[in-house]
Amino acid sequence: MRPLLWLLILSAFATLQAQTFEVDYLYRAPDKPNHPKRVFGVITLDSAKKSLTFTSSQKSPWGRRQPMLKFDITAAAATNMTYERQSAPQGAGNGGGLITTMLEGLTAKADKHFVTLQYKTTSGEGKYAIFHFEKSKDVREALAAIEAALGIH
Repeated sequence: MRPLLWLLILSAFATLQAQTFEVDYLYRAPDKPNHPKRVFGVITLDSAKKSLTFTSSQKSPWGRRQPMLKFDITAAAATNMTYERQSAPQGAGNGGGLITTMLEGLTAKADKHFVTLQYKTTSGEGKYAIFHFEKSKDVREALAAIEAALGIH
């Protein structure tokens, strides 16, 4: 009975160590560098291993097939992290009158949250990864989790 209890405790502790966040990963394909691509996936942060792993899903939330991507960034490879928030007027909702639409467009804001991680490959080549978070709540928690897991600011 005791080994089972220890196994449950250890698995619960391991679950607490890894955090996941849904993001869009923005990248440029080598064959079309002028056309940025967006891939939906999950960031997994493991503070025990001091690493960040991005894994794309087979399909995007919109039902489209997308390329499978997976990469890791370790604390030793990570060099810098930058957070950026962009605000833009949000479109009108239920098609009210012209005046209502204009007022909503002037007052409502749609925020976009981006986190850029700079890192070096094993050969020393500098790389970057740009992640787009949908919600401000997720990005605040993710920034703290990335700082804690990778030890960068």
